[in-house]
Amino acid sequence: MKLKKILFLFALSAITLSCDNDDDATNNFCDDTYVDAIINTTFTPANNYQFIETMDLQTHEYKMRINANGEICTIGYKNPAVYTGDYTMEVTNETTNDSYSGVHSFSQKQIDYQAITPITVNTGDVILVRRTINSNASLPETIGQIFQKTDFSNPFPEVQGNIEFIESNFYGLGGPVPNYGMPYIAVGFKVN
Repeated sequence: MKLKKILFLFALSAITLSCDNDDDATNNFCDDTYVDAIINTTFTPANNYQFIETMDLQTHEYKMRINANGEICTIGYKNPAVYTGDYTMEVTNETTNDSYSGVHSFSQKQIDYQAITPITVNTGDVILVRRTINSNASLPETIGQIFQKTDFSNPFPEVQGNIEFIESNFYGLGGPVPNYGMPYIAVGFKVN
């Protein structure tokens, strides 16, 4: 009888300890605004940034370091008013070579988040976020929204919260133009 009680308590303890705490909201959902909020806190007029639509080049990309464990689970972008077509959106963990690439079309009215195959991130990993338009696009269709220093100086690195923005690049049908500004391409993040 005593052995049954011990085995029952052991099994009950194992089950209880192995369960996820579903009340912990920090690890149960993809927070679309995780990076977006930090971008909009960092690259503000108060910090001498302007928000403009420019850079008539095919590829807009940036690198960041997320100092948290989790996974990138969505990508957010806004098509310019003159373009309703698709982009190839890529997210690459340059530390582990885990990557996502997919074709997406976004809203022209507001930033639009779309699910991607999750990319695992460990504290300190370098993440490349890239938007590329096909080579048949007209120059006005290649522009995108960016945050640019009002004095046109190099905006990097910028650190805010758990994210360090390292560098950017714009190229294709011209360029490269490194560190001209911060492309407004957001990613959703699920903290582990």
